[in-house]
Amino acid sequence: MDRRRLGVLALLGILMVGSACGGGAPASRPSGGGEAAPAAAALKGDAEKGKELFLGTCASC
Repeated sequence: MDRRRLGVLALLGILMVGSACGGGAPASRPSGGGEAAPAAAALKGDAEKGKELFLGTCASC
């Protein structure tokens, strides 16, 4: 019985870690006829927020 509980706990732990990694939906691309975004616009963002998000969501994997 103890081995079974340990197996269940291990499985739950794996599922929790797996659910934290890659939980977001992929970014969608504009469809048809639109101009591509300039490279500078793609780099625009908040580095501190990105770092916080990465450390809280991705770094454990």
